[in-house]
Amino acid sequence: MSNNYPPGGDGSDPANPSGFGKPGPDQPSFGYGQSPYGPPSYAQPGPYGPAPTGGTRSGGRRKLPFILGGGALAFVLVVVLIVVVVVHTVHRNRTEAGPAGETSTSAQAEKASDAVHGYLDALAAGDSAKALRYLAEQPSDPSLMTDEVLQASLKTAPITAISVPEVTDKYAFQVSASYKLGDRLINARFDTDDSSGHYLIGKGYAEVDLSYTAKGLPLTLNGVKVSADKVDLFPGAYELGTSPKYITLGSGADFLVQEPSDYPTIEVKPALTSEGQRLVKRKVTAAVNTCVASKKLKAGCGLDLPPSVDGYRFKDGTVKRTLGAGARSKLKSIKPELDYSTPTLAEVDFYAYIDTLVDGVKGGRTYRGLAYYGGANSFGTPTVDLTAGQPTVEWED
Repeated sequence: MSNNYPPGGDGSDPANPSGFGKPGPDQPSFGYGQSPYGPPSYAQPGPYGPAPTGGTRSGGRRKLPFILGGGALAFVLVVVLIVVVVVHTVHRNRTEAGPAGETSTSAQAEKASDAVHGYLDALAAGDSAKALRYLAEQPSDPSLMTDEVLQASLKTAPITAISVPEVTDKYAFQVSASYKLGDRLINARFDTDDSSGHYLIGKGYAEVDLSYTAKGLPLTLNGVKVSADKVDLFPGAYELGTSPKYITLGSGADFLVQEPSDYPTIEVKPALTSEGQRLVKRKVTAAVNTCVASKKLKAGCGLDLPPSVDGYRFKDGTVKRTLGAGARSKLKSIKPELDYSTPTLAEVDFYAYIDTLVDGVKGGRTYRGLAYYGGANSFGTPTVDLTAGQPTVEWED
C-alpha cells in the first residue's frame, strides 16, 4: 500500500508527517517570507503604512477593501439623507403652497378610525383643505367645498360632540361615528381605503342635484355662486339662495347634508320679497302713467293705436288718453307675483280700460277728438325681468 504523501512527506518526521511546507528532494528551499518571484508585496510599505509583522498575503489585501467599503457606505448614507430631506421639503411645500382647492398629499392616518376622526375634526374647525386630504376619492368640482362655504355652514349648525370608536382591525373598512350637526345628533358610517399606504375615507361628501330646483334662476349656496346643476358638498348646513335680491326661495331651500350618503330634501318655492313687490309695483305704475300721458300713436303698454281705421288717418301727436277712477283703483291694489314656469319674471294681473281720443283726416278734412274703440284701449300684461341689471317693464299682449 502506497502512502499519498507529497514529495518529502514520508512520515519520517514526527512533527510533520505529511511533509506539507517541507521541500522535497528536488525542490529548492526558501526561507520564511521568501518567494521564488521576489519579495512579497505585503512586506513593502504601502499607502497605509508597513504591513504588520507576521502578516500573510491574504491578510494584507483585506485591509484596503474594508476601508474603501466603509467610505462608500458613508457616501451612500449621505446621498440617501440628502434625497430624504429634499423629498420631504418638496412634499411639505406642495402641501402648504399648492393652489387653492388642490391637495398634494394625503392624511397620515394609521387606523381607519383615525381617518374618520381627523376628517370630522377638520370639518368642525372649518379647514376645508385639511378635510380634503382625508379623502381617497377627490370631488370633481370642489368649488363649494371651501373654507367660505364650510364656515358659513358652521355658523348655522356647528359640528360638535364628535365620537369615533377606535378601530384596531386593519382589515376593517367601515367606521361608525356620531356627531352633532347643530342640535341634531347624526349617526353615520364612513367607508375607508388604505390603498395609499394610509387610511383615507373612500368618499366623504354628498352629491346633490339642484337641476330641478333652479327653474332658470341663478343660484347661490351659502352665499357662493353655483355654477353646475350637480354639486359636491361636505356634511353641513346649507342655504340655497338666488342672486336677485328681490326673490326668495323660501324656507324649504335650507337643508342639511347629514352624512356622505345623504340625499337631502330641497323644496324651493320662489317668491318675491317685500322689496321685490314694491319694486315691481313702482315700475308698473310708472310705466302706466307714462303710457297714458303719451300723445303719440305708439305709446307702449299695449295702448298703441293703428295708423288708420275706416279711412280715417290718425295724426300722430294728437292722442289723448284718460285713465278712469276704476282703473286707477286697480293700479293701486296690484299684487305682483313670480311667473310659475319662469320665476325670473315678475308679472302683474292688471286689466284696465282707458278712454282714447285722436284727431284724424279723411277726404282732406280733419276731424278732431275722434273717439277710438278697440284693443288699444286696454293694457297688456306687465312683466319685469328681475335678473336684469336694471329691471324694466315689458308688456305682453
